[in-house]
Amino acid sequence: VKDVVLTVGHLAHLLEAYFQDGSRMGMNIQYSFEEQPLGTAGPLALVSGLDDTFLVCNGDILTTLDLKDLVNFHRRQGGIATIAMHQRQVK
Repeated sequence: VKDVVLTVGHLAHLLEAYFQDGSRMGMNIQYSFEEQPLGTAGPLALVSGLDDTFLVCNGDILTTLDLKDLVNFHRRQGGIATIAMHQRQVK
C-alpha cells in the first residue's frame, strides 16, 4: 500500500500531526474531511479518482487478515466488491 486516503472528522488534527504526508513511512497520505460522520461507505463520495482497486477499512480494527491475499481473491473473482467477514464466539 503506497497511496492512502484517510477520511477524518473529530480530532483530525491529531492524525494529521502524527502521520503528516506519510513520506516517513514510504506512503502518500491524503486527507478527506467529514464535516459530519458519514459512516463506513459514506466518505467514498468525498474521494475522487478511485479508478483502481481499493480497500475500505475502519481505523479502529485489529486484524491478522493478509490484505494482499484479499485483493488477489477479489481480482480472481472479478466482482464489483468483496467483503471480508469473520464470525467469532463472544465469551
